Amino acid sequence: MLETYARPGEPNAGIWKEIVLPRIHHEFGGLCFGEAKRHIPFEIARFFFIFDIPSHATRGSHAHKSISQVIFALRGSFSIDLENGQEHEQVRLEHPERGLLVGPMVWKGISDYEDGSVCLVMASGFYDENEYLRDRSDWVAELEGGR
Repeated sequence: MLETYARPGEPNAGIWKEIVLPRIHHEFGGLCFGEAKRHIPFEIARFFFIFDIPSHATRGSHAHKSISQVIFALRGSFSIDLENGQEHEQVRLEHPERGLLVGPMVWKGISDYEDGSVCLVMASGFYDENEYLRDRSDWVAELEGGR
């Protein structure tokens, strides 16, 4: 995973990287756990999960100005397209203990959902519509203004 392009004053800006949670195997099932500021590199202010997703759907298609997120495929799998203005990568999430840290100012789109997938997202900030860059041209202008 890449770790490139950080904007001054914004922790994790423009980066994405894999997060691997501890996994405990037991005869009665597996268990994964994570702790804020230890396994997840921020205090978790909000979380949500997405389910019953049609396989042809694309979710996301936006960037956040200052919020970081960690995304997990709790069940099933899906692909995440990531861009930071310099680099582009597609990452497939398909193991519940392997997540993806997505920093601010990373444009992302989530697609190619396997049937029955459940996507968990943990965010470093509360919901605020002003935090979102939903128009790609606004995102590019913000990137160019911040360099």
